[in-house]
Amino acid sequence: MNFEDAFTYYASISMNNPGYAEAQFNMGVLCHNNGHFSKAISFYVTAIENHLCSASIFYNLALCYYELNDTPHAIEFFFKAIEKKKDFKDAILNCCALCLKHGKALHINQRIDEAIDLYLKCLCISFGPQHIALLQNLAGAYAIKGDITKAIKCTIRSLELDPMQPFPYSLLAKLRKFTGKDKSFIQQMELLLNRYTQQEEDQLLLCWALGKAYDDIKDYNKAFFYYQKANQIDSKKISFNIETHIQLKNKMISIFKDRKIRESGRFGNTSRLPLFIVGHNRTGTTLIANKLSMIDNVYSAGELSFFPRCVEGLPDNIPDATQECIQRLAKEYLALLNNVADNAIYVIDKMPFNFVHIGWILTLFPSAKIIHCKRHPLDICLSNFFTSYEAGNSFSYDLNNIATYFSVYEQLMKYWYTLFNYICKFFI
Repeated sequence: MNFEDAFTYYASISMNNPGYAEAQFNMGVLCHNNGHFSKAISFYVTAIENHLCSASIFYNLALCYYELNDTPHAIEFFFKAIEKKKDFKDAILNCCALCLKHGKALHINQRIDEAIDLYLKCLCISFGPQHIALLQNLAGAYAIKGDITKAIKCTIRSLELDPMQPFPYSLLAKLRKFTGKDKSFIQQMELLLNRYTQQEEDQLLLCWALGKAYDDIKDYNKAFFYYQKANQIDSKKISFNIETHIQLKNKMISIFKDRKIRESGRFGNTSRLPLFIVGHNRTGTTLIANKLSMIDNVYSAGELSFFPRCVEGLPDNIPDATQECIQRLAKEYLALLNNVADNAIYVIDKMPFNFVHIGWILTLFPSAKIIHCKRHPLDICLSNFFTSYEAGNSFSYDLNNIATYFSVYEQLMKYWYTLFNYICKFFI
């Protein structure tokens, strides 16, 4: 029997007996199997209203919502199917897979509490590799929320269930310090490192974790060995040209060397709303921003890309940047800050790389406050070499590049101080 004949048959039954849920269910199945997912949902819902509340109908509803990219409703009906049939393996596997995917989307959108609730609910039904993956995702969510104790507990539980996975060791290294009591963890990581010789991503996770572990227990030779190995692996994935940064430094010095150029701030906006925190990576810019944002009416906007982005379109000579251009850019930036908080006294932009653009910042906002975070050069350079960055900071994988980049930073900051002697220094 083809689709049309079968649908007509069940439709006639339903017409003669509107409360016959099985006919509604079968029409839903026909539509479902032929890709008419919205119609299928309508028939399934009608069948449920007529008291057909089986695991199968909830499962089919979940599948239809999934096909329509309605993830929340898909998850809802997967759970309802599992409530009806506790050992419904297909529903459990599909539900957990979708929860893992949706949980990551909630992470990205900073809906951490919702992600935690979803993972906790899903952990009650999951098993095998999905259960371990949910534990690891839950650990990550707790870490973002700042509940480090729960994050560590979930990570260790995932390792108890499967000690052969590199990722939890990497996560554990980020969550807490290793001590002499953690030798079993360290030995297991080294065992895994010898096992995963052909899998660079796994090696990378383990090398960073081992570097941190040996650093924590003060075995600095081994720590440096693993940090160096991790950086060597990471450096294969990036391209870095130090000459680009040297040229940018020279360009900034050239642009702002003229007295008339330095006085161009008279065209700028007099607002005192922006508060800039600049410095080399790993100098405490985040710490200072967090401390300041605890003050009433002081808010942090995070690391804004406005100046690195807008400066690319500015002329190489400030006299060519008209009063209209300067005021327009200042207005755009203030609008960005006002989106963070419209009642703020200060809004913090803690983009460290803004140290390059201090000349332009004080051209647009001559009354702006700038805090320059400083730290011992060796601490800065080693801290960058010992840090695994998710993106950017491609200078940090090679000690020579780190040293040259630091020199570029230091030379440019010294130049800004000769022009603008009211930049506030903060040593950490």
